Amino acid sequence: MGKGGPSGPSPEVEQGMLQNQSALVKIAQGQAKNAEQLYQLTEPGLATAENFYETLASGDPGAIMRAISPAAQQVNEASVGAKSNIMANAPSGGEKN
Repeated sequence: MGKGGPSGPSPEVEQGMLQNQSALVKIAQGQAKNAEQLYQLTEPGLATAENFYETLASGDPGAIMRAISPAAQQVNEASVGAKSNIMANAPSGGEKN
């Protein structure tokens, strides 16, 4: 604030600020476009998951069995393997009985 000098930023500074604002707007628009593309990419998967869990929550026994059958099958196979191992390798009595 000198004598007789202009107050505020110089025209060069104002131009630089305007250029920065324009660059930031372009970046924000690009990010919005990227966000929309990501949403469009993931939305079908979200709908599939929502439908799957909605079916499970309905209490449909068939849907529940389809959901747990892979794990149930693995447990069954493991128990059959353990039983055959016990029968083949364990001494008489105890587990064999």
